[in-house]
Formats: sequence, structure tokens, C-alpha cells
Amino acid sequence: MAALGDVFAPRSELRQVPDATTVVCRCEDVRCGRLRNLVGQRAAKLATRAGMGACQGRVCGPAMETLFGWQLDTVRSPVEPATLATLAASAEEDA
Repeated sequence: MAALGDVFAPRSELRQVPDATTVVCRCEDVRCGRLRNLVGQRAAKLATRAGMGACQGRVCGPAMETLFGWQLDTVRSPVEPATLATLAASAEEDA
């Protein structure tokens, strides 16, 4: 897995390529100019929704990391739906 990351990692010279109109987050149509004055991925999500689209930051996350040096500061574990049986058992315990 690390080998894939090394092979497909964005090249460092790409940092000089984008201008203010370059799209960084395609899902939410966020351009580089809107991200430049922010301080991290969390701030970008709150201010512009970058990383909150259909890909959930899988495409723009590495781009923001390469362009701005931002590390992902929060990781949420996957959520699984609760079954009705689990909810019913929980309700019975509370009663």
C-alpha cells in the first residue's frame, strides 16, 4: 500500500502550477484562491465545503496536502446503522 502512495503521490513541482482559478475540490467546485488564506483542512471544510463532496476528500485531500501542507486533523471511524432489534433491546433495558 505504501508503494502505491509513493508511485501516485503528486509531484512537488505541482505546487507552483495552480493559480487562483484552479479547481482543487471538484465535488464542491472550490478554487485554489478561496483556500490560500485558510489554515488547514478543517478551516477549508468550514469555509468552503472542500472535502465534503461525493468523494469525501479522497481526491482533493491529497491535493490540499500537497499544495498547502495541510494534514488531515480529524479522522472519523465508519458508522454502522443500528438494527431495530438493537434499538428495541436498548429501550427494554431502559424501561
